[in-house]
Amino acid sequence: MSNLKSFVEDTDQNLKYLGLAGLKDLMSFAPQVVKRNRNLVLECLQDPDISIRLRALDLLEGIVSKENLMSIVDRLSGEAVETEDPHYRDEIGQKIVTLCSKDKFKFVTDFAWFVFIVLC
Repeated sequence: MSNLKSFVEDTDQNLKYLGLAGLKDLMSFAPQVVKRNRNLVLECLQDPDISIRLRALDLLEGIVSKENLMSIVDRLSGEAVETEDPHYRDEIGQKIVTLCSKDKFKFVTDFAWFVFIVLC
């Protein structure tokens, strides 16, 4: 795992992408590894490379929990407001809905908050 983490932290975009792809592969049989690297994945949401940002978005499904859903979605909402890329904004919106509706909304503890997020 330390090799994947060093790939994701590398300034070389190709290595960063490979590290995120490796984390995605780990998600199916070792989701705790991905969860431990939550902050690293969230940092990748601000990468200048769209492919890195999209790969990081994919990893959020393995990271989200009842305890962190609201903070992750709030962070994504901020990213959506800041980006000028309409495609990336759409991807963020889709990811917010996917994360919130995961397992029949099992992680949503405040539906008023959810409705506010979806309408804004």
